Amino acid sequence: MRTHLGTRFEIWTGQQSWFWRFSDPGRGSGSIGAAATETDAVREACLAIEEMQDSRVTHPICVEPEAKPSGRALKEFESVMIGWNLSLTRLEKYLAHINCPSA
Repeated sequence: MRTHLGTRFEIWTGQQSWFWRFSDPGRGSGSIGAAATETDAVREACLAIEEMQDSRVTHPICVEPEAKPSGRALKEFESVMIGWNLSLTRLEKYLAHINCPSA
């Protein structure tokens, strides 16, 4: 795990590619990507985080300061994370197939 501008993100490698992802539970969003090198993966993740934070400034979300996540919100977040993990697994398998079609 790494952090850029207060947002945690992770990178990992598999099948000769580097992957990155982060989530923004407050907005119910996030981003994933793949790159050829670790440096590129970190750079792309940081740029995506900066872009996300820029959009927060231009399109702020109003949230009650005392609002606490409900059980429903936590279940939705868990569902989103499961979806992200499935998407990343599919992406990794797809990239592995492109790099080594006989696999």
